[in-house]
Amino acid sequence: MTRTWYLTITALLLVSMAGCGGNRQVRQPTLEDEALRYSTRFQKDFSLGRYGLALNDAQQAVEIYRSLDRDRETAISLNNLGVVQERLGMKDEAEAAYREALSLARFADDLRTVSSALNNLAGMFADSGAAEAVDLAKEAIGIARDKGWTEVEGRAVHTLAVVSLEAGDMRRAEELGRQALKLTAGKGGGGSEAACLATLARISALSDDFNAAMEQINQAIAIDRDRGDPYAIAMNYRTKAFIQDLTRDMEGAEESLEKAEGIMMFLGLEQ
Repeated sequence: MTRTWYLTITALLLVSMAGCGGNRQVRQPTLEDEALRYSTRFQKDFSLGRYGLALNDAQQAVEIYRSLDRDRETAISLNNLGVVQERLGMKDEAEAAYREALSLARFADDLRTVSSALNNLAGMFADSGAAEAVDLAKEAIGIARDKGWTEVEGRAVHTLAVVSLEAGDMRRAEELGRQALKLTAGKGGGGSEAACLATLARISALSDDFNAAMEQINQAIAIDRDRGDPYAIAMNYRTKAFIQDLTRDMEGAEESLEKAEGIMMFLGLEQ
């Protein structure tokens, strides 16, 4: 009797231990996990200049979040999609992505994405001096000031500076450019600060202050080197070539353009 009872207890303990260890439930991956994986991969591919891969990452994230009816995440992914499309020269597609991102972000009350999409759209139109760029930038400024987002505000003020520059209002462009630089300095990873410096360099060059222009563009290049953004570096070298051309430094201008073109070829963006 005692031996039978002992064997019974031992068997029950073994079954219990098997239930605790061998039959543990394993969490199955979900569509949301897959979307997050694409979103994370987008950040890596985009930062490394692998824009073709980043384009696919963003598209996949958009489609999955759409299927899950997740408006906020879809808006963020659409905004990412617009950024890489813009770099690939797909201007119409980028504008459509930004506008849909803006609409969804408004619906989801995601003001961070709203302000980002506003700034991205405004930046697209700034070089042509379009009135819509001013309206979009001013809305972004209003949101940023209310939330205390100085780097976001700085990006929008920079857009206004570019619009003024395109309109030939150098005094206003410089005033806004310096205001934008103050707002963005040391914030947001440095990208907006470098963009402000590059714009101020153009303004200085057009005002015949070539020493200031070269100092500003070299600062922009240094920041973007530290950030590891080859596209931004290439754009800066194009600005540097513009300044050197104005100073009749043809050899320097040619060298800067060659550097810019070399980087663009590396990125697969021969233009």
